[in-house]
Amino acid sequence: KVDYLEDIISGKEKVDLANNETQCRILQETLKILGYYTGTVDGKMGNGTKTAIRDLLNDKGLSKIDIGSNYEGINSEVYKLMLFFGLNRKAKKQAIAAHEFLKENYKEVESAFTGAYLEITPAGCNKSEGLKKVLNYYKKEPNELYVIGDSGNDIPMFDAFYHNSFCMNHAAEHVRCHAKHTVKRVYALEEYLD
Repeated sequence: KVDYLEDIISGKEKVDLANNETQCRILQETLKILGYYTGTVDGKMGNGTKTAIRDLLNDKGLSKIDIGSNYEGINSEVYKLMLFFGLNRKAKKQAIAAHEFLKENYKEVESAFTGAYLEITPAGCNKSEGLKKVLNYYKKEPNELYVIGDSGNDIPMFDAFYHNSFCMNHAAEHVRCHAKHTVKRVYALEEYLD
């Protein structure tokens, strides 16, 4: 979401783009797919990358943000980056292209898309892994868990907990095919619960 990018640029959300080449390369590739960056994808936070960020922010009406000259204070990890590719006809194709590119070239991150949205997280940082930790903490078995969702970031969860997985029928087919059941409303799960 642009709000998240705004938080990163303003320093409210901390990310070490200047010292993390992988994160910077992912940002450059994304900006390139969006048509804002034309430079070399080198993982360096140079003037071309900063200009591309400024141009994106200007186009989104966020030009009031001062991204500074050296990103002082941006010094911790990004845990989730959510990008919106726009409302035009190409937006979904751009999100899919970025997802495929990341999947093929950056094994240290995961990405999921739903429509024109692309979510990027470190590898292993997904709902499935989080739920496994919750189950372990409460000493519960996977068959005691019911999961429901409707977007690309739910796919690892559906795959890990397939037996009790439910997808909303309004979800895209590439998401629905990973769940065992499809429901129209959340309350439809009631008939499956003991």
